[in-house]
Amino acid sequence: MLEELRPLGLVGIGILPGAMRRPLGVEHRLATPSDFSGLTIGTQQSRVADATLRALGARPRRFPATIPSVDRIDGIEHSASATDAARLGLEGSHLMTNVDLWPRPLVVFANGRSYGRLTGDEREILSAAATNAVPKKVAVDRSFEAEASGNICRKDRAIFDSSTPADLRALRRAVEPVYRQLRRDPATAAAIESIQRLKDELAEPPAELPRCEPAAEAPSSVETVIDGIWRMDTDRRAAGSENFAENWGSWIYVFDRGRFAITQ
Repeated sequence: MLEELRPLGLVGIGILPGAMRRPLGVEHRLATPSDFSGLTIGTQQSRVADATLRALGARPRRFPATIPSVDRIDGIEHSASATDAARLGLEGSHLMTNVDLWPRPLVVFANGRSYGRLTGDEREILSAAATNAVPKKVAVDRSFEAEASGNICRKDRAIFDSSTPADLRALRRAVEPVYRQLRRDPATAAAIESIQRLKDELAEPPAELPRCEPAAEAPSSVETVIDGIWRMDTDRRAAGSENFAENWGSWIYVFDRGRFAITQ
């Protein structure tokens, strides 16, 4: 798959796993092809994602990689961690726990000319580092997904939904035209077959989010020494080279007998 980068003047170093992306319905569950029919579903830039949603009867609408909004869409394909971070688990929304659309892998690559100036040992180090990072990245992604789904569950706004085995088979049949289109390219067909062999060899169950079982309410009478309202201001210059908006600004922290809130 990394060889596909060479015509662009790039050299592929490795492919790291990405979190599994699932459908989130703003007002309706997205368990069967008929659930998608006629809806507008947000997706990031991907022709395969567009084709898949059209095969399910939906209209794809692309959104930027930054935190999206669910305005003017009926659903979105997103990972649980991104859904939690963007606060998309709104009241009455439906998070599908076992409808695995696709992961969003991370590709590590280098400029061809820069890579050409590296020694053989340096190239081997880069390749080995990418390979060795794979199991750790898998563990991190799974941990983030579990934490995020727990956060969404505790907020008690979104509904955790699942598809039946029959529903999943119907979804797979509906997207078969997309697979046929992909297999027209020999390299892509070979990749699909390799992935299927890996799935057969590992015999692992599909990734699934944990069930939502809201915990009991925190005690309302237990006060702590840090209860109260705390404020902090950080200058934009304090963000340094990583000048992201979440690294600076005016912050308010509220701690109140086992509950907390943060605004920035």
